[in-house]
Amino acid sequence: MKGQNRESGIDAIGDIPWGTHFCQFYQTKEDLIEIFIPYFKAGLENNELCLWITSEPLGIEEAKKFLKKAVPDIEIYLEKGQIEIIPETFFYLENGAFDSSRALNKGTEGFNRAINNGYCGLRSGGNISWLKKTDWDNFTGYEEKIDSAIGNCRIISMCAYSLDNCNATDIIDVVANHQFTLIKKGRRWEKIESPKRKKAEEAVIQATKNWEYTFDSVPDLIAIIDTEYRIIRANRAMAARLGMEAKECTGLTCYRAIHGTDGPPSFCPHRQLIKDGLEHTAEVFEDFLKGYFLVSVSPLHDLGGKLIGSVHVARDINERKKAEDALRRSEQHARLKLEKILSPVNDTYDFELSEIIDVPVIQSLMDDFYKLTSFPAGLNDLKGNVLACVGWQEICTRFHRVHPETCRHCIESDMELSRGPTPGKYRMYKCKNNLWDVVTPIMVAGQQVGSIFSGQFFFEDESLDYEFFRSQARKYGFDEDEYISALEKVPRLSRETVDAGMAFLMGFANILSQLSYGNLKLAQSLAERDSLVAALQESDERFRSVLENSLDSAYRMDFQNNHFDYMSPVIEQITGFSVREINAMTINNGLLNRIHSDDRPLVDQESAQSLVEGFGAQEYRFKCKDGKYRWLADHFSIIKDKTGTTRFRAGIVRDITEKKQAEEALIRSENNFRTLAENSPDIISRFDRQNRHIYFNPAAEEPYGRPPEEIIGKTHSELGMDPEKVKFWESHHEKVFATGKPESMEFGYISSQGVTIQVEPLKGYNFSSFRGKIAYKLNPISFRYYA
Repeated sequence: MKGQNRESGIDAIGDIPWGTHFCQFYQTKEDLIEIFIPYFKAGLENNELCLWITSEPLGIEEAKKFLKKAVPDIEIYLEKGQIEIIPETFFYLENGAFDSSRALNKGTEGFNRAINNGYCGLRSGGNISWLKKTDWDNFTGYEEKIDSAIGNCRIISMCAYSLDNCNATDIIDVVANHQFTLIKKGRRWEKIESPKRKKAEEAVIQATKNWEYTFDSVPDLIAIIDTEYRIIRANRAMAARLGMEAKECTGLTCYRAIHGTDGPPSFCPHRQLIKDGLEHTAEVFEDFLKGYFLVSVSPLHDLGGKLIGSVHVARDINERKKAEDALRRSEQHARLKLEKILSPVNDTYDFELSEIIDVPVIQSLMDDFYKLTSFPAGLNDLKGNVLACVGWQEICTRFHRVHPETCRHCIESDMELSRGPTPGKYRMYKCKNNLWDVVTPIMVAGQQVGSIFSGQFFFEDESLDYEFFRSQARKYGFDEDEYISALEKVPRLSRETVDAGMAFLMGFANILSQLSYGNLKLAQSLAERDSLVAALQESDERFRSVLENSLDSAYRMDFQNNHFDYMSPVIEQITGFSVREINAMTINNGLLNRIHSDDRPLVDQESAQSLVEGFGAQEYRFKCKDGKYRWLADHFSIIKDKTGTTRFRAGIVRDITEKKQAEEALIRSENNFRTLAENSPDIISRFDRQNRHIYFNPAAEEPYGRPPEEIIGKTHSELGMDPEKVKFWESHHEKVFATGKPESMEFGYISSQGVTIQVEPLKGYNFSSFRGKIAYKLNPISFRYYA
């Protein structure tokens, strides 16, 4: 709630944000009246629920009398319950002693009542003259809880302490637990900032330096991206891949800078995060960045919990991909040798597809596939005969395959689609009845003998021309309403679903090809077989070498005995436990018990879900052998046998501790800076290298005289500042950019709103360069308003 300013009613304070917790030191009853009356008057006039806990020297009736002078309609406010004036015994005390739980509960009840009854928030104030010395420590602890608890709530709280009842130590305790203090000097009230607040500023500055170092030292490509796909910040590694300095990345649209497109690609993890607010990971190949990357995004929220962007981390996995490609080529070489051994002596055969396959078995497999995926499929020979099929649509069975002309269209389309598809790929075709079909060939001995079809669908992103289909119904004499009803039942598939389904069917076609060919001829040579076995062993050794020398740990767990039948030795480098020790811990869930208790419920949930979906991805903290927790990422698949029984879980475990620490450091640093800036009474602004405003805090709104949306992205020149003033201002900017050192200046000008502003730098905290941006903090020393 920081940054939503409210009128305090107190001249010495001015406007204050929700979450403000301050105090007053008083000596007389008049001191209390001078502060509490305008304070609550402002709250009532601004639709806030007001809670006044009063005690001697100002009783309830006196408080009402003085408040009535400032608020003539006070009885109306009292009657409708917008203000309560109660004694300390009702709020703070239980059996004559201070009870912190009672006070916290009463405060919570007041806040809930304010929200439920439509008020903007809660404004409370209390006189602490009743506090006994024996309750002092307990009460200061309560004040500390209040100071931290209301920071993100629509609450403003003030406490009044009698100077006569406080010694020097007491005063220090009070000041430390409030954001600022009101003290009367002569006849004027002054606002004194808490030393604790100044220390917080120094801590934020140091945290910012630490964050800068961490951000730029990580070799992964890291960027902070907002919900409009703008790069807010990029580290050195990311900037280097883009061929520019880190400061030049700020403000770029990520998909234009990285992909060269006018919109985010469909696989973009940041795009998915904006939709659901969750973490996402994707493996991406990008030409411009020269290779493969494992990209992960984690959400960023403001203090109110609103999604404002993500931390985008891309890890270079080109070396891993090279190893995988080498392994794939080795396996392909072995398969080619096997195919050569099984090649027939004759190159051509004259046979029908139905003669070399078991059609009922194929039909049964297709039925099972359709039950699992709802993906239609059919098996045709080269003459257009349908040997097996499943999932045919009503529009085809009741209409297109019944009418002679539309049936001829179906057969012609099937035969046209069957001609010329490349083995191992699929071809897409819109049939003459205007539905989509896809096909992949069945090859035997280099000859096409048939095709596996899927079809009778529309893509989910295409719109239907209903008038065209109505005219088609009229042309062939179909009942128009029944035909359109059948049209509505035609499935709409995403392109990803079609790709996934056809990937399976292409594999199925390959299996049919090999089995059919095996039914024709099987010729083996012992010498060639030995050579093949050696090649396969070599491939296996290479595969094992890749796994055992990877920084990630591969594993496979057998569900039947709850043991790992394989785990790469690198697991010991990650956790400190050997493979044997890991296996021993699988007994009685010892391994699961080392997962952090906060992460265990989600791990259990995702593990159960993976048994249904067939795959899973988990991130959790694991207690290593040295007793420390490390973050692990586990990506795995579930493997079932032919009977559908779950047999294995196979996956890769990666140590992501440094990534998590870097992300947490980034988020903490940004939140700390924003918390400080949003609550500072001083003007804090940030400019980019082109002197454009990229941030200013709430304290800057009054001098500027404009809302944020009219200022962000504009220079002083574009905001109407005198050219000479702009030149003076920007010359100081250039010095900071050139030297990286703080710069001081005194400056005065009349804003476009007619406000005369005289500012001078806050000593020791003037300008500082933030890698392509300037942040400055100014202390206004006079304001004059012209009519």
